[in-house]
Amino acid sequence: MTWGPWAYNDSSAYVSAARNLASGNGSVIQHSTGKVKLLTEFPPFYPFFLSLFGGVNGDYISVIRLLNSILFGLSIFLLYFLINSISKNPAVAIIAVSLYAIFEHSLKIFTGAMSETLFIPLSMLAWILFISYIKNNRKLIPFIALVLISAILPVTRYAGIVFVGIIFLALLLIDNSNSFKKKLPYALTYFFLSFFPIVIWASSLLTQFGKFGGKSFNFEWSIFREMFLSFKEMLAVISKWIPYTSVYSGSWISAFLQSAAGLLFFAIFVYSTALFFRQRDKKPIRKASILFFFNINIIAYIGLIVFMHSTSSPRIDIIDRTIIPLFPLLLISLTTFLSLMIDLSGRKMVPAVVFLLLSIIFVRYNFLLARVYLDRLSTDGIGYTSREYMDSGIISAMKKLDQDRITISNLSGFVLFHTNEYPIFIENFPQYRFGDGISYGESQFRDESAALILFKSEFFNFYGAEAQDLYQKVTDSLIIEFEDQQAAIFSYQPSIQP
Repeated sequence: MTWGPWAYNDSSAYVSAARNLASGNGSVIQHSTGKVKLLTEFPPFYPFFLSLFGGVNGDYISVIRLLNSILFGLSIFLLYFLINSISKNPAVAIIAVSLYAIFEHSLKIFTGAMSETLFIPLSMLAWILFISYIKNNRKLIPFIALVLISAILPVTRYAGIVFVGIIFLALLLIDNSNSFKKKLPYALTYFFLSFFPIVIWASSLLTQFGKFGGKSFNFEWSIFREMFLSFKEMLAVISKWIPYTSVYSGSWISAFLQSAAGLLFFAIFVYSTALFFRQRDKKPIRKASILFFFNINIIAYIGLIVFMHSTSSPRIDIIDRTIIPLFPLLLISLTTFLSLMIDLSGRKMVPAVVFLLLSIIFVRYNFLLARVYLDRLSTDGIGYTSREYMDSGIISAMKKLDQDRITISNLSGFVLFHTNEYPIFIENFPQYRFGDGISYGESQFRDESAALILFKSEFFNFYGAEAQDLYQKVTDSLIIEFEDQQAAIFSYQPSIQP
């Protein structure tokens, strides 16, 4: 990451909240107008985690770059440990982590300033501790560690609620080391302690703002249709993870690959479910139970994303980043199923060769994609840390502005990321010199000496063919405090009356 981890609006909120936490102001976003807004859209733990290493005036670009490297390496180790402990096959575990490490979207997540970089290894650690607890006769230390990690998951990403809920049910259904009566106190203790932090946080948000995670929820009769459409949208994203489906998009080859992958995981789920209920009372815990546990996590996570996308306002995005926690789960499910087939059939060669060949295809395909992505990231950077901005003088020019001065911008997240102050955000500019009218932000620009920070590429991309003419109208006769090819800073100059 020559230019730093990629960053966009969410990243700006995390980094700004981290700085403010370190300075003792809490998980808030400071506006250049003097207002302070609590960070309600995201859980609080990731900004707190960043603040421990970045402090008040730390170089968060370098901090996140280092943390991402550590967390990515940790997630690789944890995934290897998890798969090897289940399959007892180091070769299968090595192949699986190779698939995870070379996967294009794994690399994208761990080269960005996003909370998934912490959430994914924490989830893996929770699964390891759960399996350790139920395999080792309910020892206290694994249980305490499981509760602590599980309590952090939902306040890192809200999706952690699903994983914690599945572990709670698994403690009752899959842990067959004791009677239900003896398991219940442990399961309930886990439930209340693990959910306590997120319940406190959610209660605070709902009490103050009437929203959870910056969203309201609508439940109408059309919800089932919306969920079906959301599910189709999610499948469309996941299907692109299958090698060559994008290359042959719309052809029978793509349809065949998608159908084959879908049938494979449907068969794994049905088989693991049947085997689980057949062997659930046997001791010690079987691979079938572990496979069933991870498959339920997959189904529950998909269900959560579909539900949130269908009912929340504003809607969450169904994109690779939001569903990336599914990928290690799919790998764990596939390798556990492979190990189970080898155990039950006694034939190692055929499933091992098939798995190896499919893995080689996957690695080669994703290696080509990853190489293009990493070259782009290294050469030009992405988002708010791209080369065009980092080489520009706009960042230093923004930082030189008076801290008490109000700022106005068409790229608010960038300003927040680099200055820790959220500007007045203007997207639709008037068809005249900015400051001469009464539209949003003009009075501050005219009467309170606010600075107008315009990012040219953002402006021209947004307005298209009319951008050049509009830019001249908006900036006509304004005082230029700074300007280069990427951005400019203006202040208002009153018209001279004849």
